[in-house]
Amino acid sequence: AEYDHWSGLQKLETNEIPRLETAVAQGCVMHPGFDDIKKTLRTSSRASSKYASINIQQIARNFDVEHACEGCPGDVCRRCHGKGKWKSKIEPRHAYVARPGFLLASVDYSTLELVTAAQQVFKLVGYSVMRDRLIKNLDLHSWFAGVLQRATDPDFEALARAQLGDGVADADQVYGVFKSLEAGSKEEKAYYKEKRQFAKSPNLALPGGMGARTLVSYALKTFSVRFRSFDEAKAVKQLWLDTFHEFKVYFERIKSDFKDSIHTKPGRDERGWERTRFAYWSPLGTYRANCFFTECANSFCMQAPAAEGTKIALVEVARACYDPTLESCLYGCHPLAFVHDELIVEIPSDCWASERAAEIERLMVNAMRIICPDVPVKAEPALMRKWSKGAQMIRDACGRLQVWDDIAQVKS
Repeated sequence: AEYDHWSGLQKLETNEIPRLETAVAQGCVMHPGFDDIKKTLRTSSRASSKYASINIQQIARNFDVEHACEGCPGDVCRRCHGKGKWKSKIEPRHAYVARPGFLLASVDYSTLELVTAAQQVFKLVGYSVMRDRLIKNLDLHSWFAGVLQRATDPDFEALARAQLGDGVADADQVYGVFKSLEAGSKEEKAYYKEKRQFAKSPNLALPGGMGARTLVSYALKTFSVRFRSFDEAKAVKQLWLDTFHEFKVYFERIKSDFKDSIHTKPGRDERGWERTRFAYWSPLGTYRANCFFTECANSFCMQAPAAEGTKIALVEVARACYDPTLESCLYGCHPLAFVHDELIVEIPSDCWASERAAEIERLMVNAMRIICPDVPVKAEPALMRKWSKGAQMIRDACGRLQVWDDIAQVKS
């Protein structure tokens, strides 16, 4: 954990700050760069040394930096409240701001890879517990967190039994108990946030066939979640497979129906791995061969369909921004960056900002429905003056989208 923190600070010093300095020297404009389309059909961003550019998909994460409170007046100190130390947050994304007279409209797909996984498995297997939960408009991370805590935490099990009685066997009702902690006491909110974060790693890793050993490192690197032991990771994986049992059938279908007879060879390679290879067709007809099992399972249900749907969305939004014959309210706006499942568009800061954000949302949802016709698709818009990972969708009493950092500044 210490090394990971140091590595992030090192990246901030050697990558982010020099790039920002170059952008300032060249007129304060940064150009996100993109590489060739990858085998998964995903995009890959990269920076260039020839102009002010950035790998927009891998910005250094935010950091809390601790400072000594010099000349602290004690308990009445508004900075540290008598603790002698205070923290400030460094957020590299905040360096990227909209030009005067404009806003940044960020529209992000909600749990996109779980949506595509539910669609692909439903299409292949014929049923999906994951799809059923999405149709009920449940938060899948909180839903599985409730299942997981009911099975592993006696205190939460007792709370669920106290509220539900015999209904504790119903996972959807247990989800309601767990979800209620989000609006509970300070301790309950912290418990909810921690356990939901823990549930993200199996939810996003295991649909691709990841093993328990790799899950341990993936959870720590991606979500800063630490498993207590390898046995715990194996137990969590088994519970996940028992809960979303359609994936057991899905993995068997991959092994039996997706074999690549051309590239498969007998025996094992120098690492001791079987030489069996797999191949698949993406929803829009791209063929990928010579895959390992996890590459096939992951890309077929998550990476490839998500990538194809977002590319349709990119085309539709770009056309609306640049093609006057469409007579779109987005005409004259500027698509600035594509960050995995998020699209950032520069729009005028006027009375129509809410409508423009809603139009981006509509185009993105309709594009993804081409790939996922059987599963609900959602996208969440946010308006901001500076780019922030923490930006939220905030609406007024009339349902109109408000500028996130304006509201956040008033609250602080």
